[in-house]
Amino acid sequence: EGEAIARFGLARRAVELLDTYGPRQAAEEAIAAFEDATGRRAGVIVLDHAGHTGAERNTAAMQTATR
Repeated sequence: EGEAIARFGLARRAVELLDTYGPRQAAEEAIAAFEDATGRRAGVIVLDHAGHTGAERNTAAMQTATR
């Protein structure tokens, strides 16, 4: 899965989506686009400049922690 994540540019896509959405929606949109393009599973954690976070996954589980 890691190679698909890198080839797709999941982190880059999530950061680009921060221009339009907050972190939670950017994470959701990035994972949806990744799954549509690759048919693979992944997760992403997004943090904006103000420290707001968002996380999304299409896997069975993914550990996250926020304050």
